[in-house]
This record gives sequence, C-alpha cells and structure tokens, in this order.
Amino acid sequence: MSWLKKLFGKQTPPGNVSAARPATAAHRGQEADDPPGAGDPEIHRRFDREWEQAVRRFDVVAGLRDFHLDIKHPETHQVMKPHEGLGGTFAEWRGVRSPWDHRKIFFDLIYSMVRASMTAWQTANYLVATRRPDVALELLETSEPPSAADECQAEHCAAFAKVFLGLTRAGTAVAWARQAADARPDDTHFQTVLADALHMTDGREEAHEIYSRLMARGSGSDSAGSSAVAEMFANLFARETGVLSSPVMAVEIGRGLSDSTQAEEFWQRAEIEFYDSPYFRMQHAYRLADSGSLQQSFAKLLALAQEMPWVKEASLNLVTYFERFDPTGQKLMPEYQAHLKATITENGWTTEGMREVKLGG
Repeated sequence: MSWLKKLFGKQTPPGNVSAARPATAAHRGQEADDPPGAGDPEIHRRFDREWEQAVRRFDVVAGLRDFHLDIKHPETHQVMKPHEGLGGTFAEWRGVRSPWDHRKIFFDLIYSMVRASMTAWQTANYLVATRRPDVALELLETSEPPSAADECQAEHCAAFAKVFLGLTRAGTAVAWARQAADARPDDTHFQTVLADALHMTDGREEAHEIYSRLMARGSGSDSAGSSAVAEMFANLFARETGVLSSPVMAVEIGRGLSDSTQAEEFWQRAEIEFYDSPYFRMQHAYRLADSGSLQQSFAKLLALAQEMPWVKEASLNLVTYFERFDPTGQKLMPEYQAHLKATITENGWTTEGMREVKLGG
C-alpha cells in the first residue's frame, strides 16, 4: 500500500433498517423556529457538515444498515438545514470545542430520534461509541439475547466484545469476538475487534496475522505528506470506510512515524477516531510523556481516569503524575487525589502486569 510507503519509506509497517426515517426538529425541546444563534455562515456550514458526518457514522457504528434522517419543519414538513432545525443542539455544539464531544452531542440526539427501533446490541454499540461501556454492559446483560439461529447473533456477540474492550477486560472480549468473527469470517470489523482483543492479551501473533490480512485489503494511494495521512485514515482506520479501524494498529503505526508534521496530524486524527478507546487514550498520553509534553500527557490521562474510573492502568499511573506535580497532595485537586487513591485501595489495584509511566526528574 503506497500510502504506508510514503509514511515509512522502505520500513516495514509496525506489527508485520433500510428505510428512511424522517425526523422533525421538535426533539429534546427544539422548536423549528428557534433562532439558531448569531453565527456566521461558515459556522452554520460546519455544523451542517458535522451533522451529516455524524448521521453516517451513527449508522455504521450502531449497525442500523443504511438509514437517513431528514430534519423537517413540524408544521410545514419542509426539509430544513440542520442548523435551522436543531437550534438547541446548535447552541450546545457551539459551547464545546472537542470533535469527540461534538460527535457525542450529535449521537445522543440521533439516538433520541431512533431509539424506539433499535435493538439492545445496536444501543450497546451507541453507548460504547459515546464512552459508556458500563451502561452498555448492564443493558446487554438484562436484555433477551437473539437465538443462535438469528442472523444478528454475530452482531450481538461483537457488541459484547466491544463493551468488554471498553471496560479493559480484553480476556473476556476475546471469547465474544471470536464467536462473532467465526460466524462472519468475511466481516472486517469483527476480525478487527478480535485482533485488538488478542493483541491486548497473550495472542499477539494471531492478532498480527489478522492485521496483516486486513491491511492487504486497503487501497493504495500516490499521495505524499499530509495527504498520505488523510488517505490512510480514509482507507484504513475510518470506521465508515476503512478496513482496519483498530486503535491498536493506529498506535503501532503512529509510534513509527519519524516526520514530525505527519506524526502530529496522524495523532490528531487518531484521537478523534478512537477517543472511545481507553487503550488508545492511554497510549496517546504515554506518547506525549515520552516526547516531553508532560502537562498534555497528564491532562489526557486525567480526562480518561475521570470519565472511565474503571481503567486501572490510567488511575495508577495518574497517581505518579500527581506525585510529580504536587508532592504534598494538597495543591492540585486534593479532593480528587484522595478519591483516586481510595478507589485504588478499594479495588486492590497494583501495577503488576501493566506499563508504569516513568516521568524522570
């Protein structure tokens, strides 16, 4: 694949619902004639573009199979621009900065529109994508599973696997992912989920065999530089269009980039793509620490530990950061530091078998 050659030179890459569903604007208290806010046209176009991207991604991530949403005036039923018909969401969207939180705002709204027609496994996929695998697990465990003969049995198993990856319980994820992958051996997404789970346990050899097969399916490109990174994500990592939407392989490839400009763009794109993955977020924080950006690294790890308090490795390493930046434990978020240490003690967590961050002097 030529875009890999453009990024690595001659290096070897690391680790040799089908009907339309109309929607009105009157969701979550959003009236169609609410003023969309005093934004310039470019802001409106960006909102509309991100909405359309979120609809397409929600379709793929949840497994809804080619649905679409029309934003219509509740009285005239005329199709409206998203920023016109989703005034409340537009205001909320303008109030946050990160692309992953923009996407979560859209996903939450889309879910409120179509939830009545979604299965448990589809809802679980949505919850994992919005960083709530703990809620997704409770839903799946209390829902009636499809029968063994049901054509959605594989999707149900894959949803469980993704939940357990989000909960950093990769060993359990392997069993569920293997059921899905065995039932649908040609499904690249199920194969990717299995490979990621294997990589995080003791099955790295099998994982990398799967990665190699999937990477061979990626289409090539003659682009170079920044364009090569963009095309890599479109062909390989993007959940909507890629053949290997794997946070594990993204980390492996990102570590191998020597061009600083390409590396910066790569990690920015990867963070947007894989922000629901605690594995990626930890590795991103470690990469920043290794490059000397300790404050950024600390901020990334802190955000992860606060949002996903079950991630043992993030919590234990975060203590190291606090000890570095606030040796007394009294100046920097002292209440949270106490809560963090209490959580570690209550769970009996130790650093055995995990990567420990070394921050140096």
